[in-house]
Amino acid sequence: MSAADRGEIAAILDAQYDDYQAMLALGVQQENSFSRNDLSDLDDNFQQLRLCMNRIRLRETQLPTRWQDDADPTIAGRCVGLRRIIGELDRIRQVNEQSVRDQMQQTRLDLKQSQSGKKAVRNYLSHSGSIQGPRFYDGRR
Repeated sequence: MSAADRGEIAAILDAQYDDYQAMLALGVQQENSFSRNDLSDLDDNFQQLRLCMNRIRLRETQLPTRWQDDADPTIAGRCVGLRRIIGELDRIRQVNEQSVRDQMQQTRLDLKQSQSGKKAVRNYLSHSGSIQGPRFYDGRR
């Protein structure tokens, strides 16, 4: 592989690294949005993440075939950096995924509580015709 090819590969990998860093920052923003329950910010973050992923996929098609077979230390160093940041991205994705699961569970509990409250009100209203006045503890009115 020529030096020009190595330079082109290095430039592509550097651009990939920059996009992965942007995705990492967006992942942290998503984590904050989950904690604030800010859905509009989450939607914006997802749109930006999709753009980053599309750029990464497009750049991968620009890489020559079998570029990883080259033993150039600069390319190998960039690959190590990419693996590290992808691992960090995966960690943040798992944290965000757990936040979504927790919020879904809390929403289910809230809905269940709300539904049981509605049932209690309906039950009370259906028996309201047969409700007698208050009674004292000794059984007298």
